[in-house]
Amino acid sequence: MKSLTTRLAVGVFAGVFVSTLASAETIRWARAGDSLTMDPHAQNEGPTHALAHQIYDSLLQRDMSGAIIPSLATEWAALPDNPNVWRFKLRKGVTYHDGAAFDSEDVVFSLNRAMADGSDMKELLSSVKEVRAVDSHTVDIETHGANPLLVNNLTNMFMMDKGWAEANDVMTPHDVAKGETNFATMNTNGTGAFKLVSRSIDEKTVLTANPNYWGKSIYPQPSDGDHLHPDPILRDPRCCFAFGPSRHHSGRPGSGFGPRQFDCGPHGRHCCAEPGDLLWRRQCGWPYG
Repeated sequence: MKSLTTRLAVGVFAGVFVSTLASAETIRWARAGDSLTMDPHAQNEGPTHALAHQIYDSLLQRDMSGAIIPSLATEWAALPDNPNVWRFKLRKGVTYHDGAAFDSEDVVFSLNRAMADGSDMKELLSSVKEVRAVDSHTVDIETHGANPLLVNNLTNMFMMDKGWAEANDVMTPHDVAKGETNFATMNTNGTGAFKLVSRSIDEKTVLTANPNYWGKSIYPQPSDGDHLHPDPILRDPRCCFAFGPSRHHSGRPGSGFGPRQFDCGPHGRHCCAEPGDLLWRRQCGWPYG
């Protein structure tokens, strides 16, 4: 277990808080463990997904009730004449942090990448036979036999830009168990609400608001220019956060164990949205997609 003073600035906390501010602000947050990698398909692990959700998006996500809701896919259903095929309609007008457009080619690439050697996510896609583009914003996923639970395994399957992956030689994920690294280990290019500014493993990760985020009209957003980065708890107690028994139920169905808020003195702030908010899981970095 990494030290409790390990710092990780996950931007999810900023959405509710900084969206009310007129000027740019910095949110500092500390947690017990760091993300294992920035490669979105290398590890199937809670803290790693919690950070990835702020930078990358999946086709689907969950609301506070645990129900599947749209993200980069706006519609999905098994084909009436072939239950082995799920069809997904993709959100239009979405761009990556570098300005590249999101389309079906990226979905086909990302899911195949998640099934490649070195990926810790491939177990969740073991039923998939083929992923194919129908048109620029429609994708079919065919499974080996009908799989009505497939959509449940897509909430942590993050979409990467195929062109960026080709340009940076990260067409496959790195194998963490073998000690491998690649460009995606420390660099990102997602469609999410925050962009990676800098990263120091087991020390701090700095994110900044994505001014072109597709979800601005749907979710509460930080102001453009807001930065998120940590300070050690012992040196900067202005923003305290602990993980333990909560007076609220967490975003994980059936659980009463989750993040707690603390108001730390005259300069203290609540670092987390109230459980019960639609985006509490996203805002508080709860790692269960």
